[in-house]
Amino acid sequence: MAIGLAEGIVRSIRRVNEAKTSVQRALRQRKTIEEKLPSGDERSKWIERIDEIEYLATTGNWIESSEMLDRVTSDIEEFTSSVEEAREMLNFLNEDWKKLRKKLDSSGKKPDDPMRIRSEKRLIDSDRAISEGRVDDGLRYLSEADSAMESLRRIV
Repeated sequence: MAIGLAEGIVRSIRRVNEAKTSVQRALRQRKTIEEKLPSGDERSKWIERIDEIEYLATTGNWIESSEMLDRVTSDIEEFTSSVEEAREMLNFLNEDWKKLRKKLDSSGKKPDDPMRIRSEKRLIDSDRAISEGRVDDGLRYLSEADSAMESLRRIV
């Protein structure tokens, strides 16, 4: 019974030490982690989560800190992936918009046309939203830009 208890204590100590090492390593790389975060209001939410990890670490709650670090790391990876996908769609629509704009110019559709203005504005809005970490808003703006561009394609 004593051997089992001792092994349990050793496992617990190892787990705390591994959590401590992992959290300390991540906190040393905090600037690198923060570079992946969006700008604007969304950034402050991420920073708060990282601050919470740091607080838990300074109070010696290594396991809880490590678990929170794992969740934040996973969320950052998911966020980065969704931003990359949104950027790809934005780049595709921007290239498509350049081609369409040339066709509109040659067909006499003036730059002050409301649908042209709407398309351009929504592409800009999407870029801004994605840069600020508001991916859902960025995708919604992309959808609106694509709809406006489709209406313009029918004209040309």
